Amino acid sequence: MGNLRWIAMVAVAGCATGGIEMVPESDWQTVPVAERTMLDNANATEVAKAQAELRVAAALAERARSAVTARPARHKLDAVGDDARERADALARVDAAAAARARAELVWRERRIDVAREQLALLDTQRELDRAHAVDRYLVGDDYPVALYRGQLAQAQVRWYAATERADAAHADLERAMADVSSAKEAFAQLVRGDAEALAAAERALKLPGWSTDPTDTGHRRGLVFVSASAPLVLHQRGLHRAPIAPLLR
Repeated sequence: MGNLRWIAMVAVAGCATGGIEMVPESDWQTVPVAERTMLDNANATEVAKAQAELRVAAALAERARSAVTARPARHKLDAVGDDARERADALARVDAAAAARARAELVWRERRIDVAREQLALLDTQRELDRAHAVDRYLVGDDYPVALYRGQLAQAQVRWYAATERADAAHADLERAMADVSSAKEAFAQLVRGDAEALAAAERALKLPGWSTDPTDTGHRRGLVFVSASAPLVLHQRGLHRAPIAPLLR
């Protein structure tokens, strides 16, 4: 009959607290004040930490939500030509990857809120189990139904682990989305570098190599021919002259 009495008391306490089975206050008062204070202070410290984590997670989720709902900035190209469409498509892929990354971050931030909430629930059930153990140590007569509070804690742990796994999966999705952004940006950068290399090659092809200046060979133009200062001297009727390299006009 003693165990049935304890089960009935726990059931009433659970209904009164929205489903969380709590040690009745009358039972809790049987524990010495010093021990009650120590247990409650330890639990309060952990709860304060979990509440702070929940506030941070909520703030970061709100920031991520704003990034998703904000109007995305679209890139525009001023370039014209045959390759303009290809570059525009590459930039569109960058924008799409960035938007997907923002959505993935929002999902991850929301999963982190779930983890923080489950952590608080876990601490509540841990507090009641610790109280039940304390009451059982000072109880005279029947054993206290510690197993009920242990089972409640186990259920909370299952929910916390499930929330943690969902958060980890969401973070993995975020990492993949970030990699997609990097890949899209690199693809666009390769197009830009390819255009620059093509332009440089065209400039080299159009350059007149015969007009390059050798620092060791200075020359000057006489009439319509180019004369090198290091060319051999040739005797003409009007004196010695440098031999022309090539006529400019034929």
